[in-house]
Amino acid sequence: MKDYIYKYIYPRDLRLVIVISVVMAVLWVIFDHKIKRKYWKIINFVLLIVSVLVILELTVFSRAHGQSTFYPIPFYSFRAAKQFPEFYRLNIMNGFLFVPFGLSLPVVIPDKVKYKAGAAVICGLLFSVTIELVQLHFGLGRCETDDVIMNTLGTALGASAEYISAKLKRS
Repeated sequence: MKDYIYKYIYPRDLRLVIVISVVMAVLWVIFDHKIKRKYWKIINFVLLIVSVLVILELTVFSRAHGQSTFYPIPFYSFRAAKQFPEFYRLNIMNGFLFVPFGLSLPVVIPDKVKYKAGAAVICGLLFSVTIELVQLHFGLGRCETDDVIMNTLGTALGASAEYISAKLKRS
């Protein structure tokens, strides 16, 4: 899985990655209106599990134990990207990684929760913070505030599809 992502997805043009993220969100809204709610929840539950497993594989399980570096300053990697443009790619890919999580989680959250998209974004933030703390604790690479910011933005992009879909259903 990791090799596939690094070989075929990671090197893609960043504009394409952004377009794919937006297209996924738009398709989610369309499918949310076309597929029966019961089946839609089952599909999203499976996709949520797959999303979590892919995220954990790429951020925790596939990394070798070693040293960990902590970068607590927000937007550090964006400033560093002026000298090392690859940081732009890393940040966008961090956001892209969490889009499917943000798409599927709001559908799985019980209907009694009033603000599902907001709850999903908070879950994405907490999930990302947990991953970064695990990386720091076990020496699995860089622990960065920017990763949390981009992962949360990716979750928010995905969760916005549920928000838009809910608004469309009410109108």
